[in-house]
Amino acid sequence: MRLHSPTLLLAVVLVACGADAPLLPALPTSPPPGASPTASVAPGPPPPDASPTERNADQRARDDARAPLAKALTDAFSNFAPTLSRDRTKLLFGSRRDGNREFYLSDVASPSAAPVLLTGRSDRAGGARFSRDGRSVLFTRDTGADENYRIYRVGLDGKDETCLTPGPTLRRSLPYEPRKKPGTLVYGQRDVKSPSTEIVVQLPRGAARVVATDPGPVNVEDVTDDGRHALVSRRSSSSDNTLLELDLASGKTRRLYPEEGKKAVVNEARYSPDGKRAYVAADDGGDGQFLFALDIASGAVRQRYRQRIRRRRRSLALPCRHVAIGWRSRSTRGTVARRGSWTRER
Repeated sequence: MRLHSPTLLLAVVLVACGADAPLLPALPTSPPPGASPTASVAPGPPPPDASPTERNADQRARDDARAPLAKALTDAFSNFAPTLSRDRTKLLFGSRRDGNREFYLSDVASPSAAPVLLTGRSDRAGGARFSRDGRSVLFTRDTGADENYRIYRVGLDGKDETCLTPGPTLRRSLPYEPRKKPGTLVYGQRDVKSPSTEIVVQLPRGAARVVATDPGPVNVEDVTDDGRHALVSRRSSSSDNTLLELDLASGKTRRLYPEEGKKAVVNEARYSPDGKRAYVAADDGGDGQFLFALDIASGAVRQRYRQRIRRRRRSLALPCRHVAIGWRSRSTRGTVARRGSWTRER
């Protein structure tokens, strides 16, 4: 019988030709466990050489010549807070030259001589200033960096150190001495766990007396020569400070700057020698930096100087008493006060 269907004939031919061929290619089989692979693995790069580079004679000579400069850079230290004595013969300053924050006394006439270490201990010193009679130095020191500062007195030769606040452990500010009442100390103190601040008057050889308490952080800025009033700044926030005058007898305060309802940053304040004006370094609630002369009785601004902002770093000078006092503002940094950076506006 003949096959007349092309489709059937094609199917018979395909079956006959491909009967012994696999339908799918065989998959490669993995070697059994423990058997080594037939293909060799290319070796990796050699480990890096960690041995130091051998310098030649020229390189050693070059490095030896730079050794003094490298030592000067690695041994560098910072000095800060310089203060002249009233007779302009001694310079009190802070330094980290021994690795710790300490205060030293140097002779102005012998700048190359080694300064006298006044606050030498393992614990750091916070701040320091000359006593009113100029025969000693008052300074603060904490213990183990706990920020609880006590007040000390030390001689100009670094001897006879005495703790003036042996009472409870508190954070105390550097004290002020009224000019006509040497030995009387006015300072602020507070517990580090509480924001409230106590203003203290401590008489010579007498107990400390709290004359006022503020619910927030307060700094003592200055005292009058008769010791009756003090300038204090209340820090409500970083951009909201208030300068007050405190009656040290009654504990009452009076607002001086800024006006009620306004905000400003008060950087520093000092009484004039007669106590009738306050020199205030502050802003006006904006970016401008000013030096104000305030009338203490009325709080009115009698004079106003605006700082001329320049590109190079500058510091502002607050003229007060016998020595100009340098301070750092938010917009400027520096340590050296310069004249000619103010423009009188009133």
